[in-house]
Amino acid sequence: MNSIQQEDREVIYQILSSLFYKPTEDSLQSLEILQEIFFETDQDLYLLASTLLKESKKKNIDSLTLDFGRLFVGSSRPLASPYASIYLEGKWEVMGQSTIDTLQYYKEAGLEIKEGFHELPDHIAVELEFIYYLIYKYLEEKDEKYLLSQQKFVEKILNKWVPSFTKLIKEHAETDYYKFIGTLLEKWVEKDAKELQKIPL
Repeated sequence: MNSIQQEDREVIYQILSSLFYKPTEDSLQSLEILQEIFFETDQDLYLLASTLLKESKKKNIDSLTLDFGRLFVGSSRPLASPYASIYLEGKWEVMGQSTIDTLQYYKEAGLEIKEGFHELPDHIAVELEFIYYLIYKYLEEKDEKYLLSQQKFVEKILNKWVPSFTKLIKEHAETDYYKFIGTLLEKWVEKDAKELQKIPL
């Protein structure tokens, strides 16, 4: 298998981020792109993406939206809270010290959370989109500080809580679609963390 290029990593993170917002026809169709990328680079992830694509075609948007709401939104406590602080701080509250740490990573990369932004900064989709942004900036400027930021953020933030988060997804999802999303995210973050550590900086 070929190594995954930066341009492909950029697309992977962008698509994975979109899968943790309310499902849309566009997000489902993007699974075909994931399948194509992994076909050339990673057999296990290709099989997961292929299975996920098949599952997405078995269910209608309404049933996936219902499962999405149960897992990630909920009326009081979602079954798989998408906020890092829940896992990193070991208590049921958001906007703790780990969230402040995450905001510091954003600030160092030149980002600010705009007033009126509808999501907390440590939501899984936001964190995945942040990695997408860092890859985009690295490809644009070829500045290794963006690679270093990726290494640190994936190792010290994402890789610390994603396994616990995806475990809950797999335990509580009613659709195989979301169970496979949980598995795919877990396997990808684990793989990418290892690959990033190989980059000499």
